[in-house]
Amino acid sequence: MEKRQKIPAGTLLVSSVLLLLAQTSGAQAVSIAWHKVPGAKGLTNADKSRAAGLMNRIHSYYGCSDSVSRCLRSHPKCETARRLAGLIVRLVRQGRTDAFIRKEVLDRARSMHPFKIRKVSYHKEACTGDPAKALVVVAAFADFQCPFCKVVVPALKKIVARYKGRVVLCFKHFPTQMHGKNSVMSARAAVAAARQGKFWAMFRILYHHRKQQAPARVEQYAASIGLDMARFKQDRDSRATRRLVALDKREGLKLGVKGTPTLFLDGKMWHGRKDAAELTDRIEEELVLRKGGQ
Repeated sequence: MEKRQKIPAGTLLVSSVLLLLAQTSGAQAVSIAWHKVPGAKGLTNADKSRAAGLMNRIHSYYGCSDSVSRCLRSHPKCETARRLAGLIVRLVRQGRTDAFIRKEVLDRARSMHPFKIRKVSYHKEACTGDPAKALVVVAAFADFQCPFCKVVVPALKKIVARYKGRVVLCFKHFPTQMHGKNSVMSARAAVAAARQGKFWAMFRILYHHRKQQAPARVEQYAASIGLDMARFKQDRDSRATRRLVALDKREGLKLGVKGTPTLFLDGKMWHGRKDAAELTDRIEEELVLRKGGQ
């Protein structure tokens, strides 16, 4: 089991967690540099007008401390402002309310710059690469019978694969009976598969058969991916495996995990939307921070 090294405190601006919203009556409108805004191409005039109004009122939470629109003009290298503008545009396209968009920006701010960064332990055999060598490590506390996990975590695995080791996904067991009576047993089966270097093969087949995870069926899945079945059963039922799953669950509870999937990027809990666009953008922004950008 490996642990990610703590990010130096100097790389964070803790006070930037606070989201500043300029008063509408006092904010001077600034025209938007649309060519700097991700996803703005093809935006209708009505959506541009609405997005511009939000960018004039919402302040960047890191680097440039002015409104998003002013930061785009005065601090062209500020990645935070550029990505916030892109987030606003995406949500405007979706028809979200102003209140919803402000909440998403606040969630983004506290996800990027939390008051406290958590220490998360990693099982290297359940990681897509070496967490000690990656620039960013994403920990996913998940349940193999959770329907939302089935959507989010495999998609996240595909996203991190694009970064060729610079970003690594590490699976953390957080089984809960609310999703199915076999959640704990499936977690143990995944650990047993990991002992033979087949964690991700078991991961794929368990999510593919999310509703069919009776122990006898899971044994069939184990055989289908070429596991030594005598060793698999012994490892699945061992005290060490039970303890590993229990410790993951206990760690998650200590970190504030209340449901699945819950994601941590370099120890920062993600509070935002878990669709592919937002997760990709969040990872990209974390990479910028790791390299010393704003």
